[in-house]
Formats: sequence, structure tokens, C-alpha cells
Amino acid sequence: QGQTGAVRQGVAIFEKGLPATMTVQLSFPQPPANRELLVVSVTSYRFEDGSTLQIQGRSMAKLLPEGIPIKGESTMQGEVIGGTGRYQGATGTYTMRVRTDISLFTDGTLGDYFGEATAEVTLGK
Repeated sequence: QGQTGAVRQGVAIFEKGLPATMTVQLSFPQPPANRELLVVSVTSYRFEDGSTLQIQGRSMAKLLPEGIPIKGESTMQGEVIGGTGRYQGATGTYTMRVRTDISLFTDGTLGDYFGEATAEVTLGK
């Protein structure tokens, strides 16, 4: 059993400007090795009509000698693991580019984390 990590919340903008609120649950299923840490994320998106979409991904975080994650850009790959409403029975895969080196002190910044994803989602019948 891995240890639980951070919970992040924010807003996602999908194709054609469709907004969703999002919750990301990060976990670390194994201890760090060779200054790298496996990060598993489960992200839930909730749309205005009440539909939800869940994705799960994995990435490796590089660590400083003190064990602190190095801020910067990384890539995560994963799959669609569930959904409700119009996403009931959805399947698919995604690749996400994630940046964690964003300063909250920069004008216009909305958070300290930014991701941009490309996904192939097949909707259920």
C-alpha cells in the first residue's frame, strides 16, 4: 500500500471551450529509487450537466538529493477509467504534459500546476 499524496483542485477546459471542475488525487505506490518517484494520479472531471469523467495516469518525478521533487515539465500517460452521464462506459487513453514550475506571483497565474492533454476517448453506447 503506497502513501497518499496531494489533492489538487482546479478547472479544465476541454475541446470547444467546454469547462469542467477537476480533482486530482496523487499517490506514491512505492518508495523512491535512484532519485525518482513513481506518481499515480486519478483525475475526476465534473461537467456543468453533472456528467463525470475519470482518468488515471503514471509518471516519474525526479528528486533532488534531499528527496524533494524537482519542479519543471514532465509527461504523464494514462487511460480513461470511468464516467457517468454522457461519459458512462467511456474508454480511451491520454498523454499529458505537466508543468510544476509556475510561480503564483506571476500576473495572471491561476495556480502552481498546469497540464495540457491529448486524449482519444470512445464514448459508451
